[in-house]
Amino acid sequence: MGGGVTDFLDLMPATVTVAPTTGVDGYGTPSYGAPVSYRARVVYKQELVRTPSGDEITARGHVWLVTAVRIPDVNRITLPDATTPQILVSENYPDQSGAHHSKVYFL
Repeated sequence: MGGGVTDFLDLMPATVTVAPTTGVDGYGTPSYGAPVSYRARVVYKQELVRTPSGDEITARGHVWLVTAVRIPDVNRITLPDATTPQILVSENYPDQSGAHHSKVYFL
C-alpha cells in the first residue's frame, strides 16, 4: 500500500491563494480580505460545467485544493502564474471526518 495522505499531497505541487470578498462599492467593484494560501494542483483542461445559476460554460481548467472550505464564486483566486481567473463553481469532497479537499473550476 502507498503512503495515503503523503501520496495525495505529492499530487499538490502548487500554491494558490484565495481572497474572500468583503464587500462591493457603489460601482460594483468588489473588495477583498486577506488572501489565504492553499496547497493545490492546477489542471488546464477545458471542461463543460454547470454554474449555480444553471448555465453551462466551458471552464478553462480547475484547481484541486487541500481544504474542505467551500470557495464561493465571488472570491478571488490567484494561480501560481499570478493570474486571477473568474471562479465558475466550487465542489467539496468530504472524507469520513467531513473534510478533505475542494475542486474549483475557473474561466
